[in-house]
Amino acid sequence: MNKFIEGILNVPIIMQMILSLMTVTIPFFFKKAAYWNWGEKLSRYKTKKIRREYFAWIIMVSIVLKTWEDGLFESIVKNIQSSVVWNWIYDKILIFRQPVIEKYIMEYQWLIWVIFLFALHVIYHIIKLKNIGKERWPDKIWNNIINKLKITEDTLPYAEITTRISEKWEAYERYGEINGDGNREIYILKDNYVQIRTLYKCMFVLSIIVVFGVAGWFKIEPEVCEASIPIAEGFRLLALLVALATYFMEQYSYYNGFTKEEYLTSIENSNIQDAAKDVEDIGFGDSLKLVRPGGPKNVLFDEKQDRIERINRIYGSSENRMHCLGIALKEVIDDLCSDNDFIDAAVRLVKHQSVYFAIPFYQDLGNYIFPFLSMELLENKKILVISGIKNRDEELKQWFSKGLQKKYGYLEFWDVQNMQDEIGGADIGLISLGHINKIIDNADVGFWENVSVVVLLEPSLFLPYHPIIMSQILMKIKGRDEKITYIVCDVNTGGMIDFLSDMLKEEFVYVNATKKGADTVGVLVDADHVNRGNPFVRVNQCFANELYIAAFLRKYFKEKIHWYGNYAVPIIDIAWQAGQYYNQITDETEDIANMGIINEIFDYKEDGNEAVYEPTAINIVEDSIYNAFEMLRQYSTRGAKKAFTAVFSANYMLHDFMKDKKYIQILDNDVGYISQHMPRFQRSKRNLAIDIAYHLTMGSIEICEFKKILFYYGYVVESSIEKILCELNQFYEEGLGIASLSLRQVYEKKEEENWAYGRILVISEEGRNNFLDWYNENIAVVRYYSETTKNKSKYLDAVAGGHIYQFYLPGQYIIVEGKYYKIEKIEKEDAGYCLILQKASDDYTYRRYYRQFRRYCLKETGKTKEVKLNREYLKVDMLEADIEVCTDGYICGKQFNEIFNGDIMNLNNIPKRKYRKKYVLRIKIKFRNIYTYALLLKELLFTYFPHCWQLLSVAMVNPKELKGYIDKLEVESDLNNIDENEIYIMEDSPMDLGLLETISNKFDDLLGLMADYAEWGSGRGAEQMRNFWGSIYLFHPELLDLNSITTEKKLLFNVYRD
Repeated sequence: MNKFIEGILNVPIIMQMILSLMTVTIPFFFKKAAYWNWGEKLSRYKTKKIRREYFAWIIMVSIVLKTWEDGLFESIVKNIQSSVVWNWIYDKILIFRQPVIEKYIMEYQWLIWVIFLFALHVIYHIIKLKNIGKERWPDKIWNNIINKLKITEDTLPYAEITTRISEKWEAYERYGEINGDGNREIYILKDNYVQIRTLYKCMFVLSIIVVFGVAGWFKIEPEVCEASIPIAEGFRLLALLVALATYFMEQYSYYNGFTKEEYLTSIENSNIQDAAKDVEDIGFGDSLKLVRPGGPKNVLFDEKQDRIERINRIYGSSENRMHCLGIALKEVIDDLCSDNDFIDAAVRLVKHQSVYFAIPFYQDLGNYIFPFLSMELLENKKILVISGIKNRDEELKQWFSKGLQKKYGYLEFWDVQNMQDEIGGADIGLISLGHINKIIDNADVGFWENVSVVVLLEPSLFLPYHPIIMSQILMKIKGRDEKITYIVCDVNTGGMIDFLSDMLKEEFVYVNATKKGADTVGVLVDADHVNRGNPFVRVNQCFANELYIAAFLRKYFKEKIHWYGNYAVPIIDIAWQAGQYYNQITDETEDIANMGIINEIFDYKEDGNEAVYEPTAINIVEDSIYNAFEMLRQYSTRGAKKAFTAVFSANYMLHDFMKDKKYIQILDNDVGYISQHMPRFQRSKRNLAIDIAYHLTMGSIEICEFKKILFYYGYVVESSIEKILCELNQFYEEGLGIASLSLRQVYEKKEEENWAYGRILVISEEGRNNFLDWYNENIAVVRYYSETTKNKSKYLDAVAGGHIYQFYLPGQYIIVEGKYYKIEKIEKEDAGYCLILQKASDDYTYRRYYRQFRRYCLKETGKTKEVKLNREYLKVDMLEADIEVCTDGYICGKQFNEIFNGDIMNLNNIPKRKYRKKYVLRIKIKFRNIYTYALLLKELLFTYFPHCWQLLSVAMVNPKELKGYIDKLEVESDLNNIDENEIYIMEDSPMDLGLLETISNKFDDLLGLMADYAEWGSGRGAEQMRNFWGSIYLFHPELLDLNSITTEKKLLFNVYRD
């Protein structure tokens, strides 16, 4: 042992100094900056000048050697010791007067010089770090030193060290750049150097053990050590061992760069949180860690194993259809969308059980519904697809074709593109709501007789508007007595299961298809907030916030940023405008400016249901349902491993409330706490009368079919048919205002049986024409003309003619197919209402929000239909009345809550709407702050019914200063059962939609949400509450008393949230 130590100590002191300089000092900077970390960071981000850092140290060593060899070193040290500063230090610091310390200083004078050089290098790096992005004048200093000393790589002493250092970069290969910036290159470790990395790691660990072992030996047996090794030599030995350990650490750190696979994993694990912090720093509020990671690897492995076992059991089934399903599932076992719930749903479909998938992203379902659809097609069955997705018929056709042709072969579609063809020869009838009448009117029974599957895509977008459509479709499906399987794909919607079960007479299996396991970060942004420090405000104020966040996200992600307009913004026009300002945008995103760069950064989509499932999803989402948290919850599922979602919302009442940490936890655990709702399906006499009359306009109805329709609407045919027809004829005139319909039954000779006669139901020709006029005016889907339609009208969403003035008024701006239009006028034609639109892309300079001024006049009231709630301080009931609606104009604000400061547009040519025997919802609350309840209820309706809030109105006899919030209720003088301290909710529609029934049934939930909001607004959210209510809070605080609601909630309802 002693000989080994003596051998080490015989190494020349100069070599020990070189090893110390080259290895000891560099690791101290490992954590200083990305470009200086020779470990994991430098293997990713390497500057072009990085090699100079090594050369700089070799130059310092060379200077030391030259001064040593020339005898200058000793003279420099003596000059330092004789200087005034040294004498002052020596006199003032007592430690230097200690004999042992003084001896070490004299023995290791070279160490002083090393420390001095080390200090210079520290100063150099401090200056360099503080001047990142500026002119790096320290580099010029080093260049001058090299030039003056005429030092090159070839003339450096110990040049082999330089060569070895330079060649070390051969362990890495260039992988790419960060955002095209050549100064931030990405280098990855070659696979064949992984074993070298392991070797140096082992040597480093071993050297640390040796260092601590020797140090421990010195401490445990100091007498033995001092007798064997002089103290000076022992100090030198320990320093050398530390230097060797540090050398191995530096080598290991260098080779400890990422391989390609490790790099991609590291990026996924780091960028999400970094981006979220940046978003917080620029003033968009706290980021939300929504979904926790999926759990340990062994848990995920167990889930996959469970999935494999399930599929194997299906594959081994003796039943042929199940075995075929197992074959299909085996092919997609590694699919990103694989989930046990999907597999269970696929099994249920094969068993002909109807399924409701609570997810709007229909493309996730393909691998699990296509096997079942293929089986049905192979049995010569037909499939009917009804889509609420706007303007996506061609995309849906391609999706079905791609998924089914592999199993079935060539498919024949009947869709909007080939309406002139007969539907009978089609395998799949694919239709959107705008053209629903076309498919209903088609008389070819060859298709309808064999329909076995009905696929409903986002029915929440059209069923609330047209409750009788599904009844008409069911009447067309001649095989409806057989089993019909329904596949429903829609967002999480309260009451959807009840609505579908009641409407379709079918039991549904609920499948929560929301993905879990992604590490998700989201941010909820007020889209109307203008930050003057935002550099994109000069581009366009409407989408400046989106661009600002995108610029920050671009620093962390090379993936495209998906921007989903969701028909809340004109995304096509935004894409065009953003392209015009690519120079300003790339200045912030640090991309190379070119005409096509915007399309490289963004992927623009009109509709969010086009979002695909991918490993890392970076999404900008426009909130179209007034529920930012639900949007965040849904789109966070688009990333299998990581997802960053920025949701841009109008500043509606619940927007800031949803960002509170207390309620985030509630929302995350209870998806029904704040959610949109489906109305209750109404089997009313009004809807029955409309349905029967519409079928009669297409021809007579056999009495047996008439009875089935009656049974569908809940009528038990106990009385005679003549009496029922008499009641219907009376309702047509008194309830719908249609004269001379004259429903009657007649006898008709059956062609197939010469001797037999059957009863049929018919209407008069005059009655048919009168009803068609009424139907086209009130039920038919609205169309529009613009310069882009080339003088051909196109259907506009799912808006019925009787709803047109509730949704649209002249002078307003609307979004159609992702583009911005201005409504020039509204015309009534023979086929229904039509909007005349003018392209207005350049007018999209700020977001516009509209609220109408309506007056509701109760002409006559009838009996109370039903008392929903009857408590000491609260009563909710339904009142039958004749109603006349006047629309006086609207207010246009730049922010959602900008009512008093908005632009008022008065209109005097809007037709009055008249409803007979229509029910209204009456709410009596025996508290003085009735206006507070009315205000909160009005604002909650936006979130409860995001697609049809325009058809609801909160009215009071004396709305005071709340015009734009509360509508005016007028009553005739002889009506004495109307109280000015009551709240009335009107369903402004010629049909019975069931909206009022849903509100009354959910009124306790609404009160609970009001109480939670009041508690939040009186406490933590006081500032946000004041900002939202603005002028009401400032000038009419007596109309907004939130404190009283928190004390009254126990008196109003029995179930409330503590």
